[in-house]
Amino acid sequence: MARLNSDVLLKVENSIPVELKQEALNGWSILWSNLPFLLTVTIVLGSAIVTYKVQMKGKKAEHENKISEFRHHWLQELRETASELIKTMHLCQLHYMRRAIVLDFKRSAETNFHTSNRIKGTTEQINSLMEQSKTHYENFLEARSNFYGLEAKLKMFFKNGDDASKDLFTLLDNFKNEMQKDRHCLDDAPLNSAVAELQKILKDEWEVTKKRSWLNSQQNN
Repeated sequence: MARLNSDVLLKVENSIPVELKQEALNGWSILWSNLPFLLTVTIVLGSAIVTYKVQMKGKKAEHENKISEFRHHWLQELRETASELIKTMHLCQLHYMRRAIVLDFKRSAETNFHTSNRIKGTTEQINSLMEQSKTHYENFLEARSNFYGLEAKLKMFFKNGDDASKDLFTLLDNFKNEMQKDRHCLDDAPLNSAVAELQKILKDEWEVTKKRSWLNSQQNN
């Protein structure tokens, strides 16, 4: 290694110059003399790096955990909204079916009224059926309003044009078109189709959530 010369010449005015000679130090000697300082710097830097990595890992794990918790909450909200939507679809059919049946009875009573010389009590029966029809229609309108609200809420769970929910909303659009169709029995087909699509969506989203949760546990370990 290189050697360091450290000869020093001192001159004092009106005095004899004195030359101090110091034995030259080699590189290893310099290194050993500064070893405590170098060790201190290394320890400080190492501690800082380790602390930084631990903090960053902790922040990342915390961030991932928050995302996982959000997805669990999101899935639960989706389940509850889907369940309420199916119930509301059933109520829409039920109230409109009851209205259709009552209107049939009303038309039959009106026919009897005109062909039987106005039998006593027929007028009261017709008026009663009219009130029942009105009540069922009001109930239908309330259920219909709830349906539109739940459908809009369901759309908020997905991106616009999301392929995963495309078939579901196509089914709901068809249900809206058939909602006010006169019927004398309930049709479970659109409800079952909507349930099947919702189950498929929930299954796919749950698989994504499980994978994220597993990755989080691996990172934390």
